[in-house]
Amino acid sequence: MKRIRYLTLGSSTLACMAIVLSATANAAQVYYPGKFGTAPMDPNRPVPHVGPYEVPYVAPKGAKSGTWTDLAGIPAFAQGPWGPMLLTDGTVLFDDYCTNPNVWYKLTPDKKGQYTTGAWKATATMPNGYTPMYFAQQVLTDGRAIVSGGEYNLYKGSCTWTWTNQGAIYDPVKDTWTPVSPPPAWPNIGDAASIILPNGDYMLATCCSSGAQFADGSISGDTVNWSIVNGWSCGGAACDDQEGLTSLPNGNLLLVDVWDHGSNYNESWIYDTGAGTWSQGPNTASYLSDTTYYSIGPAALMPSQWVIQFGDNGSNNLYNTKTGKWSVAAKFPLAGYDCGKCSGGSPARRQCSRPGQPRRVQFAVALLRVQAHEAEREEGWTAATGERPHPGATYVVFRRQHARSADRSGSVVRQRDPFSV
Repeated sequence: MKRIRYLTLGSSTLACMAIVLSATANAAQVYYPGKFGTAPMDPNRPVPHVGPYEVPYVAPKGAKSGTWTDLAGIPAFAQGPWGPMLLTDGTVLFDDYCTNPNVWYKLTPDKKGQYTTGAWKATATMPNGYTPMYFAQQVLTDGRAIVSGGEYNLYKGSCTWTWTNQGAIYDPVKDTWTPVSPPPAWPNIGDAASIILPNGDYMLATCCSSGAQFADGSISGDTVNWSIVNGWSCGGAACDDQEGLTSLPNGNLLLVDVWDHGSNYNESWIYDTGAGTWSQGPNTASYLSDTTYYSIGPAALMPSQWVIQFGDNGSNNLYNTKTGKWSVAAKFPLAGYDCGKCSGGSPARRQCSRPGQPRRVQFAVALLRVQAHEAEREEGWTAATGERPHPGATYVVFRRQHARSADRSGSVVRQRDPFSV
């Protein structure tokens, strides 16, 4: 008998798969990620996805699709919000990037676990001079959060391309940010990828070194002890910039390479967390990135133990973690939509941004259903379209039944009533 699994989309994947266009004609300045050493991209483009991925969630049998709901009492963000982090006590941090001093806001659900009626509160400000935008971030196993780097940082009153190597740890109990040192001889961290390893260490990639280079951070108190892990060469480029790290069921990591590729594939790499070494994996089944901004969509480990890697050009791939083989996944079912929909200069992409013109707020969500049994696989997209509940809203919350949270110790807590995530 075949088992049907459903991909439940976390907030980060939805960021790639939900198109939300501004309803306001006069918007604030927007800043975009880009390749190190090149000119900044067009500031009129909508923001592509940047940020961590939600831990895979197994939906209960018969679970129904959720709904979008506006959040109440949203703070008056000056620039943000950015970089939401779900802490182990169930609260969510949001960064008001490139503000001086840099403020993070915390959303606490009400006593019934409802975020839509939760309370907002400003937290302690970040260390002086550290006001990042597009950065590495993770929630540590002890309940604290760490932020490293930043493609942008506030400089002389302006949010400027700096590729900073600063970093800080947030303690939610003490409500304090403490500076941390970067890996040795790393002048830049920028918008680097990061991940928590099975042993609790914090792995960080570099945005800007020649060749692939990573740092394994063992954290004791407010001190990060770094060990450098070398990767591979790609002709002098920053081989691990603009890429993501995905955890595999066996504890190893998967990376799809946007710098080393052919016309119909990308190379991939596997990190052995036990041995501390990188080795080349199988090529993807199709070309997933682009040669202009060297970007790619997010990847997520699904409950079926397949990894779905979303492309930047409309193509998507599936990675079978049991066989170690890639296969072509269904393309997005929405005409002209992909994770890089608005990242280029073609007329089809320019239509995503029309400065000075008010436009209706629309969103589109597509769910990929994967039916898997051993080597067999069937798949299909289900699309749903509609308007956001309130065109002027800054946030919306996607509600689903039987979601999970975790207490400060990291133990998973099952909520009796449905709550928003």
